[in-house]
Amino acid sequence: TCPKPSKATHTFVKELECVFPFSTYKKRKETTLVSQVVEYAIDQGHTAVMIINEDVKQVDAMTLIHLPHGPTLSFKLSSLRLSHSIFGHGKALRDNFPELVMNNFRTRLGRRIGRSLRSLFHTKPMCHNRQVATFHNQRDYLFFRHHRYVFEKRKEKVKASESETGEPKTQTKIQTRLQELGPRFTLKLLHIQK
Repeated sequence: TCPKPSKATHTFVKELECVFPFSTYKKRKETTLVSQVVEYAIDQGHTAVMIINEDVKQVDAMTLIHLPHGPTLSFKLSSLRLSHSIFGHGKALRDNFPELVMNNFRTRLGRRIGRSLRSLFHTKPMCHNRQVATFHNQRDYLFFRHHRYVFEKRKEKVKASESETGEPKTQTKIQTRLQELGPRFTLKLLHIQK
């Protein structure tokens, strides 16, 4: 995080830990420089560092540093909604491998950003957890959503055919819906540094 993070930033980082598998959150001290954080992460064997910044106690930026040689991507973060503010939200499982959906990353720059974001997730998703992380690119904005597939069994009454008795039968059908887990936010790329 940035130095002296607010409670909103802590909550957001805790929710991001449930999205990205095997991520760890280290609280940053006021005197710690980003270069020191990167050196520590390389020594610990991490593959990326994500720094969440805030302004006036509102999360407003995210920096993604791929280790050990880059690139570094800086994003403006907006339209943040945490899980508790999403109607009908579910609880995400920690250390899962969600299925990843990437939409509209067709340009040369888009493919590069897509590869950088894809590298944060495990290559083999755990489909039995039914969790999906979606990055949708539209007009240089990246929309992030985190969902779970929910399968529900419902009993429905079916009219009997003319040859059978007039009593209605019940039939079990499986219906599928999406339940949003959160967080929900929008990213805009500011710059890439090699």
